[in-house]
Amino acid sequence: MKKITILLLLSLSYSATLLVPDEYSNIQSAINASNNGDEIIVSSGTYYEHLEITGKTISIIGSGREYTIIHGNNNGRAFAITSFSNADISSLSITNGLGQPGGGVYIYESTATIHDVDIKENTGHGSGAGLSANSSDLNMYNVKVYDNDCTMFSCDGGGMIVNGGGNYIFNNVEIYNNET
Repeated sequence: MKKITILLLLSLSYSATLLVPDEYSNIQSAINASNNGDEIIVSSGTYYEHLEITGKTISIIGSGREYTIIHGNNNGRAFAITSFSNADISSLSITNGLGQPGGGVYIYESTATIHDVDIKENTGHGSGAGLSANSSDLNMYNVKVYDNDCTMFSCDGGGMIVNGGGNYIFNNVEIYNNET
């Protein structure tokens, strides 16, 4: 009788859910504490922050674009995704950011999926007041980009600008009432 031995190797992956403000007082502290694969769930409220995702693969999920607001307080970019990050951003609004480029959202050499989001009332100097993506892969769906203002003389992309290569997919994206 032959003895058969089966070796089963399990690859365990662990991802956490981080809760703002229940576990973390602000979104950036949750981003800083997160590991690749984690989800950050953000409760309803207005968060006066300048968020940066750098070199991570995470998801940030709000409670709805009407209820979860990332507010740049008109003194810095509201949201940056850089350094080969992979971010999934959903169910929130990004507003009152100020930056060059990308007052509301700046994406550089990264991958981002943005859905069920409003990007509104941001100011850019130079290009992409609402959103600027450069050398990145961007998938946007069910997104509204509106009431953004690019304030310099030779400004490109009051609502948004994408350039520098990459893959850009847009589905049900409304871009309106932006100024250059």
